[in-house]
Amino acid sequence: FRNLALNGEDESIVNIIDEWENGLIREEKSTLYTGSPVLNSVLGEYANRAVMQKIDMDIFVEESISVDFIRDTDKISLFGNLLENAVEAAGRCEGDNRKIQVKLFMGNSYFLIFQIKNTWNRKLKKEGEFLHSTKKDADNHGLGIGIVREIAGKYGGELELEGQGEWFAATLMISSCMKQ
Repeated sequence: FRNLALNGEDESIVNIIDEWENGLIREEKSTLYTGSPVLNSVLGEYANRAVMQKIDMDIFVEESISVDFIRDTDKISLFGNLLENAVEAAGRCEGDNRKIQVKLFMGNSYFLIFQIKNTWNRKLKKEGEFLHSTKKDADNHGLGIGIVREIAGKYGGELELEGQGEWFAATLMISSCMKQ
């Protein structure tokens, strides 16, 4: 770089830096979180959406975790619906209060835990144990949580939702021992 700069080769320097940055972006987009290409794609897609919406997203996946017991279509529905809700809710927050924390780990030898905490505007529409969409067009929204609950049940698990001050937490627990 020094020699290029001393010889007035500014354009060459910029081209090298651009090529290097593009390589880093490609590498960052292909981050491997798990051994599952489908789950990696889902996590990567929502990490990119968070960046686009200026949401600070932190993803922790326990080392060597296996999600092979979950059907690929179920991975998309389970993780996609929960991440979609988190990105939407955090995206409605103001300024620096746009955050998501994702954790995927084994709670014990038998349960996989997927927890998403996101900042939110603290508006909740609840009837008994059921949450309803707060979107203006609520009739065409709010199905995702029901789908997640149904799939969780198929794997001997459950979904817990709760507001915790500035954070809203969705905790999905599913059994890694269930036979499909």
